Amino acid sequence: LKTQNTEEPLTCITCHNPHVSVKSVSSDDFNSKCITCHTEKKCSKTTETNCISCHMKKASSYDIPHVNITDHFIAKNPKPRAINLAEKPQSELEKQDDFIQLFCRTNNHPEPLSTANAYLNYYEKYAQNGLLLDSALYYLTLSKENSSILNKYYVRLYFLKKEYKKVIELSSNNEFSDAWTNYRIGQSYFNQNEMQNAAKNFEKAVKKAPLDIDFRNKLASTYMELKRHAEAKEVLENTYLLNPKVAQTNNLLGFCIVSMAFAGNEKLENAEKYFIQALQLDPNYVKAQENSASYYLNVGNKEKAKKYIQLLLQQDPKNPIYLNFKKVVEVM
Repeated sequence: LKTQNTEEPLTCITCHNPHVSVKSVSSDDFNSKCITCHTEKKCSKTTETNCISCHMKKASSYDIPHVNITDHFIAKNPKPRAINLAEKPQSELEKQDDFIQLFCRTNNHPEPLSTANAYLNYYEKYAQNGLLLDSALYYLTLSKENSSILNKYYVRLYFLKKEYKKVIELSSNNEFSDAWTNYRIGQSYFNQNEMQNAAKNFEKAVKKAPLDIDFRNKLASTYMELKRHAEAKEVLENTYLLNPKVAQTNNLLGFCIVSMAFAGNEKLENAEKYFIQALQLDPNYVKAQENSASYYLNVGNKEKAKKYIQLLLQQDPKNPIYLNFKKVVEVM
């Protein structure tokens, strides 16, 4: 794109001051940038007070809830794109119909490994189109890097392709030092119901990235699958200290306490506050709703149990577990 009054192309700094956060800049500032260039032929929508809202349509970032993005394409007659997460095929994925290839703006001849990594990133962050993974595989085969470097990219590729057995095969013959690769290996074992090996790799991931809440919660979940509840509780309590305002951590900690209480190693009532906090943080968290319903059934609180059971049945009226909850609460 070029500006109307000059042959100079549009760049980031045409509209943005790189030293000022966009959050602190008003729409009037951006409008003035538009009007400065569009002096000869003005916009036909004379009542429009926000150029960006019309000419840079936003779309949902389908992999990040409650986030809308713009691709910075300034169109004269923009085609509206979905901002509803439920319509994600019409956001980033709609671009894939005429997608040709990724283009590097900083290097005309990027290394094959860099190109493969770009395709993996694009797939993982923006559009889950299998052709992107095919391209990543193609460029990985072109790379001259040694296998100790390439294998972690193959782990990521096969993990995204959901070819978990290939991930496991790579992990059995190689040692990886980065947290994300160990996490992907752990999740691959988890998906294959090999919990002992899953735990070992999640432990490695947590050791490499001890502040990552998701890694820690996954390790705790795996410990619970292995009935190692005391270890799971220790991980979760430390995770809670890192950040008490994560719904999943609260829900897992409550569930862990309930499991330990049934074995006589905890007080059942200690779990309630964690389920309450999980739902305060995320009122639509179904797992926390399920655990709350089960908890209140077990402590004999009919009214609270009924509240969560009704909520669950509104969302999934034919779910056999929820229907069984309903039968139990009806005879209380």
